[in-house]
Amino acid sequence: MTTALPPALRPWAAQLSLFPEDLARHLGPHVARLSAAVGTLRPRSESEGGEPQGYDGLSRRGPFDRLLVSEWLWALEAPEELVRRAAYGELSFLKPAFRQPQGARRTVVLLDVGPDQLGLPRIAHLALLVVLARRAEAAGAAFTWGALQTDPARATHAGLGIPSLHAWLNARSTTPASSLHLAAWREALDLSRAPEDVWLVGSSRL
Repeated sequence: MTTALPPALRPWAAQLSLFPEDLARHLGPHVARLSAAVGTLRPRSESEGGEPQGYDGLSRRGPFDRLLVSEWLWALEAPEELVRRAAYGELSFLKPAFRQPQGARRTVVLLDVGPDQLGLPRIAHLALLVVLARRAEAAGAAFTWGALQTDPARATHAGLGIPSLHAWLNARSTTPASSLHLAAWREALDLSRAPEDVWLVGSSRL
């Protein structure tokens, strides 16, 4: 278990504690770089999409049926100023709010464990699992993952733990990932249901 991680790696301390300290320190720089590239999982908001739910603040853009009543005074008092303000984007419009679906969020990660992913790619897979597990945790999302070439009914992992990592290490396959593998996971995890945060990890062919 890791006990003395550098300060830069402490955001992933819980996930890196699953590994021996020397391995955690080796993975750390890869984790930090991948995290910067992947970014955060943005929390759901009521700023766009979904069903209309009144108004939430003001905006400088919008249709004229949402123009503030006070702005219409320019049409009566100074029509030319109204035109100028419209041309320069200075008018104020009501900003609509939307109700978002409230279903549980989840991040799904499917990793290719075929022959073209042996060696260094597996290290990248491991670092990415750490990054995405922490990313999901920070957004309050469930974290589900598995190896594409395995049976979803027996090899779907929830969260990141030592038993699941051992299962992934032993899931090496001589069979390249195919559309059949992906179809099986899509059906088992109901990946057609939106919104989802789904990652396919492997070569560009995948």
